[in-house]
Amino acid sequence: MKTEKVIKKYKYEGLGVPVVIMNAPFKKAFGEWFLDIDLNKLQKEVLNALVHKTSLLTGNELRFIRKYFEMTTTEFGDLLGVTHPAVLKWEKGKSQIPAATEKYVRLYAYDQMKAKNNEFRKFFYELSNESLYRNQSKSEKPFRIDAADMSIAA
Repeated sequence: MKTEKVIKKYKYEGLGVPVVIMNAPFKKAFGEWFLDIDLNKLQKEVLNALVHKTSLLTGNELRFIRKYFEMTTTEFGDLLGVTHPAVLKWEKGKSQIPAATEKYVRLYAYDQMKAKNNEFRKFFYELSNESLYRNQSKSEKPFRIDAADMSIAA
């Protein structure tokens, strides 16, 4: 009886943002097939991809970042200097997060990821409001991840 398999292209929906896992390994246990990857590493890879994304964050992506850092909407709002209803509106897509606030969210996340000083400084200067709006997209494209090396491609 086969207890392992690989699915070439698997859409994972457990993070609240679309992720396509290439070469996704599965194991069978108790008659059920389970995705066999390190979900903590997957979350870190998705967070890194969101921080470096070249277009504006969607509401779902902002929610992922907030939840990754285990913050309530009130705590997240306090961090950003806004009310929790503002955070809810951004996450539901009812209003756009201001570019300066989005930049702060990305810088906060990158800092929490323990970026080295020179990498952080370079990222700070590359992350401009103009570049975010120039690449503005209303659709949420899935991140593509190769399970073999957990590398992400947009």
